[in-house]
Amino acid sequence: RMIIRLFFLSFCLCVLPLMTMSQSLTQTIRGTVVDRVSQTPLPGSSVILLGTDPLVGTTTDPEGNFKLTQVPIGSHTIRITFIGYKDMMLPN
Repeated sequence: RMIIRLFFLSFCLCVLPLMTMSQSLTQTIRGTVVDRVSQTPLPGSSVILLGTDPLVGTTTDPEGNFKLTQVPIGSHTIRITFIGYKDMMLPN
């Protein structure tokens, strides 16, 4: 019985840390899309994270807010598009 306990303890000490290390770290990117001059929100704007496969993106809510979740840690470029406006690229 003591051997089973020792085996279980050694399993927990060796394997469980490896399982938690295999999980990739992610971040959340959030913001608000507004008109540069009037500062009014632009609802329905497309917000796309470039360089992701599959492509990650969302649209802004009625207040112009967006949230991208499960984004890999690191620097990214975001492209924002809205009908009638010039596309905007936000590096980093």
